[in-house]
Amino acid sequence: MYSKDPHRTHENRPVYIEQKKSDRTPFDATAPLYHPYQIGSSSVDSIKPAEIKYCGGYWIFSHDYIRRSRKDKSDETCAWLARSPKTAGFDLEVDGKWQIWAGVILETDVTVRCNTCSDDIDCNLNGVCNESSGKCDCDVDDDAVYLGSHCEVKLAEECRTIISERYNDTWSVDVTGFSGKASAWMRESGETYQEYSRPVYTYV
Repeated sequence: MYSKDPHRTHENRPVYIEQKKSDRTPFDATAPLYHPYQIGSSSVDSIKPAEIKYCGGYWIFSHDYIRRSRKDKSDETCAWLARSPKTAGFDLEVDGKWQIWAGVILETDVTVRCNTCSDDIDCNLNGVCNESSGKCDCDVDDDAVYLGSHCEVKLAEECRTIISERYNDTWSVDVTGFSGKASAWMRESGETYQEYSRPVYTYV
């Protein structure tokens, strides 16, 4: 998910910044301290989000830490990993195939969808559109909960815990962290940890 940066534009068009996959909020500006082997403390770099912006006649996807090659001589402001067809439009939804770099430059279809809702249909009728926030409040039923920015993923009750056929190990969405303990508030509130609109399972 990408969110429009309220403080930045580029070539008179908005800049979209990558958000956390788990809760769709901005990445932390500073990273926490950690204690390697419990001896002293050290800091790690904060996560640098990717960007989508308009540059030189294209909408481009870029990341400061990723280049197509060490010898990439392209303008630093327009270095791209993916870019739209040539356009003068202000809308990110561009017709045609995007170029994408994956070791070589290929063409692919890219779907861009607004992450807000205007009515319950935008929530796939699996939730209610919150008009004040523009976000879907997904349904929590007795037999299923719905996930995703548009309530497009169904997590059935019988799929909250899965068991391996070979080793009989158990994985569940109803645990938190490494404790392996069930989280009552998650079930009561319907909250489920998710990444890319999919549930996250933890080994029990």
